Amino acid sequence: MTLVADRIPAKRSTFIRLVRYDDLPMGYCLDRALRTRWHMFQLQLQRCRRRCSEPAVHDLRVATRRLIAALDLLQTIAPSPAVEKTRRRFQRVLKTMGPLRDTQVQLLLVKEMLPGFSSLEPFHTVLMVRERRVLKQIAQRLMKVNQSRLRMNVRQCLMHMRRLFRNAHVRGAVETALEGTLAAAYARVASMRNQLGRRDPGRGRQTASFRERFPRTGTRPGARVRSAV
Repeated sequence: MTLVADRIPAKRSTFIRLVRYDDLPMGYCLDRALRTRWHMFQLQLQRCRRRCSEPAVHDLRVATRRLIAALDLLQTIAPSPAVEKTRRRFQRVLKTMGPLRDTQVQLLLVKEMLPGFSSLEPFHTVLMVRERRVLKQIAQRLMKVNQSRLRMNVRQCLMHMRRLFRNAHVRGAVETALEGTLAAAYARVASMRNQLGRRDPGRGRQTASFRERFPRTGTRPGARVRSAV
């Protein structure tokens, strides 16, 4: 008697497994970061499909931006049509949620002005109705997102990165370029944070996600990345 499990071959995974780059800590962290952001994007997308609420859309927007940031980093050190194509696909997903953000910004401003301008109450009601309508539209569009195609695109990016780091002639230069790109991005955001803090302390919240990753200004990104490997 033959068991069913013996007759049916196991389904092969379509996603490549994570490989530790023993002599390339920056490459390993980029590989892991891209996978982590893709996994978080999947979780938030499923959450929005179950119940499309304002917090769920916000978390999906944040997850999408972080995934795009990882793709931008990969495109900087290893330009590829596959990476650019993947970035455009996620950018379209991000654009889908843009109208909700615009409406929420208007709601926030009008709500702050209501105590002094009671005539804005009808407009505030219109914006609240618009917010609910936009949420429904976003829910319909997110249901049409081809998750399997996005998965295939991310897999192509990982394969492209793996081929690059396997090339003994360029891997050292790529490692140095990746560390330099991270350091430049860190310096740019730290400078923006300091400028925003001097002009308007409230606007410093725009860099909150970056401060979570690098809480101390004097910490070099390269050192933190190596310590995480």
